[in-house]
Amino acid sequence: MPNTIRKNSIFIRYLDLSYYYGEKCYTLDRLQLICTCLKELKLPQDMYSSDMAPLLRLLQANLDLRYLKWKRYSKFYFASNYIKVIFPLRQLRHLCLMHCNLDSVYLHHILYKNTNSLEELELGHWSMVPRRPPMNENWNGLDLTTEFSLTNEEQTEAAELIQGRSLLLPNLKTLHLLNRWDRTDKYAVCNLVRTFPALETLIIGFVHSDIRLPLGKVLKEYCPNIRSIQGKPDYMTGDGSLPGYDGIGYVVGGCLPGNLVEFSLSRQEFDAKLADALMVHRDGLEALNVGLSHKDLIIQSCTNVRKVLEGCRLLKEFSMRINHAQYKEQDTFDVLIGLKVCRTLERLSFYGPLCAERDNLDRINEMEEGTVAGYGAGNTPLRPIFTLLPGWQHSDRNEGDHGRRRPLTDAFKNKVFEAVQGLPALKTFELNEDLIQKMAVVD
Repeated sequence: MPNTIRKNSIFIRYLDLSYYYGEKCYTLDRLQLICTCLKELKLPQDMYSSDMAPLLRLLQANLDLRYLKWKRYSKFYFASNYIKVIFPLRQLRHLCLMHCNLDSVYLHHILYKNTNSLEELELGHWSMVPRRPPMNENWNGLDLTTEFSLTNEEQTEAAELIQGRSLLLPNLKTLHLLNRWDRTDKYAVCNLVRTFPALETLIIGFVHSDIRLPLGKVLKEYCPNIRSIQGKPDYMTGDGSLPGYDGIGYVVGGCLPGNLVEFSLSRQEFDAKLADALMVHRDGLEALNVGLSHKDLIIQSCTNVRKVLEGCRLLKEFSMRINHAQYKEQDTFDVLIGLKVCRTLERLSFYGPLCAERDNLDRINEMEEGTVAGYGAGNTPLRPIFTLLPGWQHSDRNEGDHGRRRPLTDAFKNKVFEAVQGLPALKTFELNEDLIQKMAVVD
């Protein structure tokens, strides 16, 4: 690092090293950072054991750090004791630990030290290692009457770190649980969640069958304020969930009736258990976002989504993404039927699947059943159909991945327009790259 940057690093407040790929000769120590005003820090993804000492010095020099992100490469799971370098921090508001071996004793200590400040906790691809001493169900100390499976040194350390310390984080509002359940202590997860009484947003991956019932029970008893649940894709958790095995419906069932305002799902299916659980929140649910990726389950999933749409009459936002290239648009028509009763809907979005190359679009369109003029012409401009909707403003967007999505056919667009004309509160709807907004009425 040039001397000018090193000398001025004392003034840096936001430091992102997440894309810094250090080699043996370019370790964190060689950067020679002298930061003392850091508020946010994102650490490199491939740190070495030799980086721990300089990292500790960096953290000790920035005890007012508010945001810390430590995301590792999955192939470089490091020893659980490396996480001890975080111990000095006392003012964290947002802590993100990805691909980290998390010893529950160390995690308990880190959370305890940031009890009053921590507002958001991200634990992704994480694992509770087997070294877990018996603790009572509220994490308020070691159970010394139970035999330990620890060495004498580990017993002493654990007792010093957590014995007699009740853990409760009253200000934590957002929790990310993107677990590798095959490497995670499920008992420890439930004990962790019960310490967040103010939790409002839960972002969770595939919910393993062994955890769904106890986790749902803990949420209902200890987290009464949950208003938003986001079900992330299975690939983010390392679990290739089989249809019918995802316990996300049990998590939704753990929310107090009527509390849930927002629900998002990006999964293989939207099953009947989930639909029933969401119906309990029909008087409060305002936003529903659905992404589906299993082509053989799309018809049944859309039927279940329709059930929710017809029951939740206060919805303001609905979006659907189809993430499988071989789906048939007719399979989703059930959803459009369900939309007709959503009189309070203000925002509507539909997205087709991503295409690897623009050259593949025509070939994919040909897979649609009934590809004839006026139906399979996915590349047909939207403007001719747009004239059916006077009072609306149309614009094309090519930002993000919209331009790479499989075009929606005219038949599907017409179905959407039929539904839209019966929605008096609608202000905006999106069809892939097409953004359509209601024009303001000028007196």
